[in-house]
Amino acid sequence: MAMILKNMVLITQDMVLILEVTEAEVVETLEAEV
Repeated sequence: MAMILKNMVLITQDMVLILEVTEAEVVETLEAEV
């Protein structure tokens, strides 16, 4: 059971990192177009 929870936490952290990177890329793109 603990392993499942641990894996869920890791997956969530990965998703947050991906969202942060994607957001940074979008901001850079928008700033470049202005």
